[in-house]
Amino acid sequence: MHSPATEPDSAARYAAACYPADRFGLIHRNAVLAAGYTDNDLRASLRRREIERVHRGVFVVRAERTRLERHRLVALASGRAVRGDGVGAGDLGPGESGAVESGAGKPEVEESGAAVSGVEESGPKARAALSHQSAAAVHGLEMLSPTLTRVHSTTVSGAGFRTATHHRHVAALSDDELVEVDGVLITSIERTAVDIACGAQTFAQALAVVDSALRLGADRDVMTKMLAGKRRGVGLARRALHHADGRSENPGESWSRAQMIEAGLPAARLQHTFRDVDGEHVARTDFDWGGRLVGEFDGKVKYAKLLKPGEDATEVVVREKRREDELRAMGIMVVRWTWDDLRAGRVAALIRRWLVKLALIVEPASA
Repeated sequence: MHSPATEPDSAARYAAACYPADRFGLIHRNAVLAAGYTDNDLRASLRRREIERVHRGVFVVRAERTRLERHRLVALASGRAVRGDGVGAGDLGPGESGAVESGAGKPEVEESGAAVSGVEESGPKARAALSHQSAAAVHGLEMLSPTLTRVHSTTVSGAGFRTATHHRHVAALSDDELVEVDGVLITSIERTAVDIACGAQTFAQALAVVDSALRLGADRDVMTKMLAGKRRGVGLARRALHHADGRSENPGESWSRAQMIEAGLPAARLQHTFRDVDGEHVARTDFDWGGRLVGEFDGKVKYAKLLKPGEDATEVVVREKRREDELRAMGIMVVRWTWDDLRAGRVAALIRRWLVKLALIVEPASA
């Protein structure tokens, strides 16, 4: 928690907000200087904690951000360094407060050649593209427990390396696997999901990112072709793609399905709408089996998305309880689970118990 002496007041925030910023909210030093401000202004804003540095010569106004939102800004700042938009024309100098992200640092792994900072490369095809978790952050792909300590990029040639803040991959990239976002070259949504799924540590992580890609409109056939060849982790990624379903609305639901799949449970119907005898909407549920058992993942993010204008969290809980009562009145059993249940691996056992109780499956005979 910041002390009152260092926490920016509203006037200071307003001053920082007057700095020119691009559509992502990135404040580039060159643009600031061109607007008549000075390096001393930026230094003062850093000291007052009005802004923070996300890349050499690039800043943002301080605000509450998720880890993924923050990584997106760092990645975009690194990616835009390729164009020289306010980057590469010098920084405020070493030792300034607020330094958060830069491309400096001795490589931990140097695959070939000399390591370079950021995602800079020469030539349209040879230029490195943001990839993996960094491309996912730009695309808006949701991931399960992602590691966001490094900006990831991929290039078809040159040096691969890894520092404390950057990871350069060297791999084949076709033109149709690349897209531009406001001049920042990134891997396509399909290639991004495939790269992350192949590098995932668990089936649940692979499934979550592929579910999210399909939810955002990725082409399943394109991903299938990308996974046709040999590469590390391809088996896990193929399995995830086989089971992937864009109707899973968040990583928690994907993780739930992963546990069900690995436990051999019958596939649930996803996002089904239940109506009463008069045809009135009762509920749209996460999972259901035969219209008799409903499964609901309860996550804080989910409840936040359910908030209507003027509502608080308590009202959402009351509304959800009323919805559950209506389902029970229709003879439907409702079971719920949380992140803690997923982390403890309890979800499949919970569902199996109710599937057996409702005679939706037969419990295997004990040996």
